[in-house]
Amino acid sequence: METKLKKKIESIMLSHINSLKNEPAFPQECVLSSHLLGGFLKEKAQVVYGTFGEHELFHSWLEIDDVIVDMTAFQFLTPKEKKGFYEKATGKEMVSYIAQNQGSVFITKDSPLYQKYIAIFYPETVFQSKNGMTKFDVYLRQMKKQEYYETLSWRESKDRNGISFSNALEREGKRITRKFVSKWAIVAN
Repeated sequence: METKLKKKIESIMLSHINSLKNEPAFPQECVLSSHLLGGFLKEKAQVVYGTFGEHELFHSWLEIDDVIVDMTAFQFLTPKEKKGFYEKATGKEMVSYIAQNQGSVFITKDSPLYQKYIAIFYPETVFQSKNGMTKFDVYLRQMKKQEYYETLSWRESKDRNGISFSNALEREGKRITRKFVSKWAIVAN
């Protein structure tokens, strides 16, 4: 990944985490996180749906070249925190928490974490940054006004061929199920 792009992502991390932590399902906002960042970075990033870890828990992240960009992997890497922890933590505290528990939002092939990601589906990015939109805060405000922001459903996300994630899973003989109360998993039928 080019240094300029990496610095751009690092520079918007605090704004991005601040926007996510106000969402009702935080820290489980991987789909929203991936679509927002993917839309802002445009063609440089690919949104990915797949699984994380041995329990095949559903997860979403970005791929840029051979690097995984994941702002929410910490939810799988730490003991389950009480929801109050996430609600009370400031954006800066969350960025620090991510650094302590996730190491980096950039997961390279030489990282042991890299092997825990299994890509299944490559949806089109729901949000699109308009030309000239360079400030992430402005982009976030504009995206939050769109209907897609409120109705984003990962099950119905479509790839460039118009195939939904649900249909793609069905074709592969897989299904989505609940595991560990609050986590979704993708398993064989």
